[in-house]
Amino acid sequence: MNVSDKYKLLWFANPRTASRCISTIIYNKLEFKNIYDLNCNTYTHEVIYDHEKYSDYKIILCIRNPYSKYVSTWQLLKDRKSTR
Repeated sequence: MNVSDKYKLLWFANPRTASRCISTIIYNKLEFKNIYDLNCNTYTHEVIYDHEKYSDYKIILCIRNPYSKYVSTWQLLKDRKSTR
């Protein structure tokens, strides 16, 4: 889980929703940390957290149009198959 204790934020970095791009913008500025691996300075896609501990934290969640997400995933898989 990505947590910013200073700003009381949780970031749900869902896969295929520009999480890499967004992480370069907000991860250091909002002082997020990866609570699954404190030695890691990059975000995680894990979204399991202690609800009691973070009950007063706000959540940042990136969403994407499901249709475009599926088309993008299909294109990615198609391109991978063609390079084999």
